[in-house]
Amino acid sequence: IKGRYSKRDRGNSMIVQAVERVENLREKHQDKLRLSIRLHTHNLESSSIDRLAHLLSLHQGHTYVKAQIESEQMDRPIAMNIRKFVVDPSPTLMHELRILLGEENVKLALQNGT
Repeated sequence: IKGRYSKRDRGNSMIVQAVERVENLREKHQDKLRLSIRLHTHNLESSSIDRLAHLLSLHQGHTYVKAQIESEQMDRPIAMNIRKFVVDPSPTLMHELRILLGEENVKLALQNGT
């Protein structure tokens, strides 16, 4: 929903200017989105990495993928852009990634962080 909100003495009001479905916004703004995934090396197997690469290659689009690699042997996580894969963050891809990596390890947001 896009609109204007007015706060007044006699009552607040909101004027709706546009309403769009979430699916339409995702498709329309793919190039402004960022898919962030967090990978924990202590529980990541080579089959999981292969499955991740396969999923990302199946869902090509315009959204960049950023990974955060975490390990108990490192002082802090390593952040990297995965330039090989630019994806369409479809509901199917997001669901499959969350099953593979865990719900809390997959995020989709606008590049400015919102």
